[in-house]
Amino acid sequence: MTWRIFPNSPLPANFERVQQWRESGTEYDSGMGQATTALTKPLYDFSFQPRNIPRSQQSSLSRFYDAGMARVTPFWIKDPYDQHDLSDARVVVRTNQLDPTTTFWRNSNSYHYWPDSATFSGWITSNLSGALIFGTDYVLDQETGIVTYSLMATGSDWYTVAKTVSYFKKCVFSSPLRSVSPRVWEQFNISVTMKERSR
Repeated sequence: MTWRIFPNSPLPANFERVQQWRESGTEYDSGMGQATTALTKPLYDFSFQPRNIPRSQQSSLSRFYDAGMARVTPFWIKDPYDQHDLSDARVVVRTNQLDPTTTFWRNSNSYHYWPDSATFSGWITSNLSGALIFGTDYVLDQETGIVTYSLMATGSDWYTVAKTVSYFKKCVFSSPLRSVSPRVWEQFNISVTMKERSR
């Protein structure tokens, strides 16, 4: 299954994002309390309200919303503030790892993420063989974010990330898409809200 990319990705400048840990807690009369969360990283809620957009843009958003059956099917977005992993030639595969044939990615905060396959050209470099070829030496499963290598690192070899990698966040709509027609014909005000999924 190939997930869709949100039409306005990265999101427009006038969006709002709210950091969430989806925690649940209880505070007692004594002033003590306890809370817990199942998350290992913060997730974000996103919203934006474009104004006076033409009918063509409103229709594009509406079709995207309908194609995923509202909140049923997740999709990809790029957060303008968190869409790049500044790798600085980090080692990603060592021969002393348990299974160096597959890897998945964590950003500089150790959060799992889904790389953008468009940034993979010249992305991984072997210490012994040079740049690996995407699609030949390694492939990406976009749904899971797992990279599988057909050219395995052996002996004294290791693989490094050679450049900055762009990545996605997985989201779903969190409320219905709201379209309001203002006084100008064929223009719309829209309210879009979505939330990040952890998996």
